[in-house]
Amino acid sequence: MGRWISLLVIMVCVMLIPISAMAASATLTWTANSESDLSGYEVFRGNGVCAVGPLQPLIINAVPVVVNKPLSTFTDTTVPTFDGDLCYEINAVDIAGNKSGRSNRATKAVNLIPPTAPAGLTIGTVLP
Repeated sequence: MGRWISLLVIMVCVMLIPISAMAASATLTWTANSESDLSGYEVFRGNGVCAVGPLQPLIINAVPVVVNKPLSTFTDTTVPTFDGDLCYEINAVDIAGNKSGRSNRATKAVNLIPPTAPAGLTIGTVLP
């Protein structure tokens, strides 16, 4: 029984290696707000077709991402592997919980899916 559990753990670890190796990140920067009661910024992300529709809050570990002041940069290390448009918006939040309108939508075309591995490799004659 112990061998099967060990084998299962090894298989799960091996299956996770390509996922972590394929992780992508995107760094966002913006002009910081100057309000004295600024608390931070909420981050919203979309992927696929970004031209229309509202973006959803970026959730990491079941918690919406809020960048605390005075930061005006954020690196999203949870970008999924896909080809298409990646887009973000942010809004400012003050210490009373008031929220600004959303920023402009920053969009970037991404190509994160690697090509298919070649197949059919063979070795011909090997000479001394």
